Amino acid sequence: AYSWAIKNIRQYGMGINGLGSCLYMLGLKYDSAEGFDFAEKISKIKEDETWRESALLAQEKGPFTAFSEKFFETNWFTNFTKISDDVKDLMRKHGVRNGKTSTNPPLGNSSIISDLVSNGIEPVFCHEYFRTRILDKWPEGLDRENVRTVLKKTKVGNSTVWEGDYNGESYLYEPHNRGLCIKQPVRDYGYNWVLNNYPDDTANKAEYLTTAGDISVYDHVEMQAIHQKHINQSISKTCNLNGDYPYEDFKGLYFKAWEKGLIGFTTYRDGTM
Repeated sequence: AYSWAIKNIRQYGMGINGLGSCLYMLGLKYDSAEGFDFAEKISKIKEDETWRESALLAQEKGPFTAFSEKFFETNWFTNFTKISDDVKDLMRKHGVRNGKTSTNPPLGNSSIISDLVSNGIEPVFCHEYFRTRILDKWPEGLDRENVRTVLKKTKVGNSTVWEGDYNGESYLYEPHNRGLCIKQPVRDYGYNWVLNNYPDDTANKAEYLTTAGDISVYDHVEMQAIHQKHINQSISKTCNLNGDYPYEDFKGLYFKAWEKGLIGFTTYRDGTM
C-alpha cells in the first residue's frame, strides 16, 4: 500500500520550521497582531508556491497517476482552500503532480539539528536550557553499580531520577526509560542572534522576546488556526499550560479549539514528563 501511494499519489508535505526564532530576529512578538500577520503571510506563500510548483511539474511530467479533474470540483478546492486565483488557474490548466503538498509536522528533533531553531510553528520554548542527551557509553568510573551514590536522587516531574556533576560534566540517570544522559547547555538560535546583534534588547528584556509559557493559551489556539487555513494535510502545534491550570478551563480550551475548527489539538502541562 505504501509503495502504491508513493507511485500513484506522490504525496509530500512542506512545513515551516523555526517560526519563533525568526520572529525574534525580526523583532516581532509571537502573540501580537504583527506576529500573526507575518505567520499568515508565510503560510499562504508556502501553500501557493507548493501548488504552483506541483502544477509546473505536471506540465513537464504529467499529473500524478491517481489524479482526477473532479479534484477541482471538491468543496475543499472550491470553497475551503485559500490558494491564490492565479495558482488555481495554473492547476486547472496542467493538473498537479502531487496529491498533497503541505503540512506542519512535529519538528522537535529537526529543530535541534537545524542549529537549535524553535520547533516548527511554536514560539521559542525558552531562551537557554540544559538538554539531556542519551549516552550509548558510560564515562570511565561511572556505572550502574555506583551511579545512585555518585549522583543525587531527586524528582523530575513525576519520575525519580539521579542527577549531578561528575568529572566536569552534568549527568542525569533515569533507569526505567532513558538510562544515563548527559546534560548540555543550549541556546535558541534566534535568541543567540539577538544577543549578538541587539544586546540591549536582551539586557532590557524586550517585549518581543516572549517564550511559550508567557503566551495566552488562546493565542496558541489562534496561531494554529492561522496556519491551518493554508495547509492541506495535518498540523502539529502544542498549547503550553501551567501545571496548576484549572480543569474547567482546560475543558473549555478544547471547546475553543473545536469552535476554531482545529483538526487536532495538543496540550502540554508544565512539569510533567
